[in-house]
Amino acid sequence: FILTSCTSNTNKFDWSSSIERIAKDALNTGKVAGISVGVALGDDKTFFQGYGKADLEFDVPTPEDAIYEIGSVTKQFTAAGILKLAEEGKIDLDADIRDYLKDYDTQGYFIPVKRLLDHTSGIKGFTEMPSARPLFVQDLPRDSLVSLFSEHPFDFPPGEQMIYNNSAYFLAGLIIEKVSGKTYADYVEENFFKPLGMDNSSYCSNQAIWKNRAHGYDTDKETGEMIHKGYLVHSIPYAAGSLCSTVKDLVKWNQALHKGGILSNSVYRQMITPGQLNDGTVLR
Repeated sequence: FILTSCTSNTNKFDWSSSIERIAKDALNTGKVAGISVGVALGDDKTFFQGYGKADLEFDVPTPEDAIYEIGSVTKQFTAAGILKLAEEGKIDLDADIRDYLKDYDTQGYFIPVKRLLDHTSGIKGFTEMPSARPLFVQDLPRDSLVSLFSEHPFDFPPGEQMIYNNSAYFLAGLIIEKVSGKTYADYVEENFFKPLGMDNSSYCSNQAIWKNRAHGYDTDKETGEMIHKGYLVHSIPYAAGSLCSTVKDLVKWNQALHKGGILSNSVYRQMITPGQLNDGTVLR
């Protein structure tokens, strides 16, 4: 469980007691193992603290720089990667995705690249497909998973609706690789993690041994007790959800992203401005 927060409240820099109360209330529910909190006020004043346990079986307290699987926070890095390449003139956000993924079957639809980023592509999300779930524990070639969801009928024509979509961000990762000539992991490392000093961030690994890695837990539906999370091969979430990081590193990322350290002001503005459906409806 990760909480990152930035605030413009300059009246007082004493959040520790309130944060501790919030953290303890969550831990007392018995449904949260550990919590890492990071708060940044301007460039100088920061607060970082771990609560609860990073490992329940060995009774390991959550360290200040615990490493988590950040899940769909990964999508922010993927979107920034697409926009950075567009800023460099290497991607046209209004071009059809087949300009970059020539073998992808769009079933006759024109899908602008930007539709992958705002969840309006209409492509079937693989995480919502029961037939895909047995694959989550298998290290399969990417084209196997792409074939599975690309053959499924679209949920709606591109731009007609918005439905949260992991398949779209999977494809966005493939576009980053195609255009940059680097693996997604290397692209993110070289363009974001290394320049920003995000030393404890990387593409997640099922095999690597990392100091301060927090273990994931779930809740048993019948007993309500804490259990180990299900196994997941990180080639499956990929650019939709397979990065690992710490609260400290994510604060570095947020400060750089929102202050022009990643994208130009115009492209950053494009990133945070809600898109529109074909009928002009503004996304929320």
